[in-house]
Amino acid sequence: AFCTARSVMAPAHASALLTLHALAWLRSAAVVLSAAAAAEAAAHAAVVAGRTAGVRHRCCKQGMSDAAKYACANTSESEFESYSDYLAFESASSSSSHRVAGPRLLVLHVASANTLGYAATAAALNAAWTEHFGHHGVLALRTEERGDEVWRWGKVKLLAEGLKGLEPSKGGPDYFLYMDVDAVLADFSKDSFTLLLQAHPKAEILVSREPAVKASKAAASGANDWSGGRQDFNNGVLLVRNSAWSRHFVAEWGRKLVGRPAANDQEILQELYDADAMGARAKIAVLAPGEVNSEMSIPVGEAGQRVVHLGGIHDPIRSAVFSAMHEAVCAGELRPFGGPELQQIYLVAMRREAERAPPMQHGKARV
Repeated sequence: AFCTARSVMAPAHASALLTLHALAWLRSAAVVLSAAAAAEAAAHAAVVAGRTAGVRHRCCKQGMSDAAKYACANTSESEFESYSDYLAFESASSSSSHRVAGPRLLVLHVASANTLGYAATAAALNAAWTEHFGHHGVLALRTEERGDEVWRWGKVKLLAEGLKGLEPSKGGPDYFLYMDVDAVLADFSKDSFTLLLQAHPKAEILVSREPAVKASKAAASGANDWSGGRQDFNNGVLLVRNSAWSRHFVAEWGRKLVGRPAANDQEILQELYDADAMGARAKIAVLAPGEVNSEMSIPVGEAGQRVVHLGGIHDPIRSAVFSAMHEAVCAGELRPFGGPELQQIYLVAMRREAERAPPMQHGKARV
């Protein structure tokens, strides 16, 4: 009921998505909300209690600004090409005992100015995961582009540059793991992405099917309307093999996106897949919901899910969830996140946001 009381995000469909999340959980988990302050205190106490000794990541320093934390995730915010030295350092210095034999990943993020708060915590959390399992690390870049433009083209540009300049023969990673800045790696008990790749050794790209996603337009003008187009998957989390095929495919993806300013990257990827461009259907593994990305209807599911992706969720809610996870990791608890404890933090943050005074516009409350 509190979710339907008023919209906490500008687009109407975002409010509906928020309601969908809450109702799915209330049906499946029977989570009972107590008073907001007491519930949040109890949930945080449960998450941070009973720590075991673990690796304290470099981004766990107290009092770090968002900019410093985001930079800390990859130790530098230089241009993309300068990361060859960073990658060599990560490769030489990794000695984690938790490493699962197999391919090594580089996580890619790109944030705009208006997303830096929760994005900084997400990048730091993902950096801790890659360090724990001995992967290449995180490449977290910032841009002054408008947020909707970053959403429209950010992943394609970043992947194209990585595939072109960081080949495995030059010390680059075996795979790029692109993640929207509102997505975090959630299982610190095992390297579940390496296990996933080992289960699909012939796939060039891995992505989750997502029935709750509908394609929308993110035009260069800033318009964001329903396109009505078919959408099979959510590429907000995307695994891409560092190979010649992927390099050519992503380049084609980028060319079509440049030529279609009224379309977003997901729509173009869908078209390429449907047309079987470059044999895409045999090269792209479209897996079940929750395999690569989290499910949109229940983004914070049971403990052990690979990713928590809070797509379409208001920023304070993202910050609350990611901060709780990062706080636990910094305190030494390297475990699978999710389940009732994290769900409670998520729902309490949703309630707090829904009860927040509506914004004012021209001296009047706007719902």
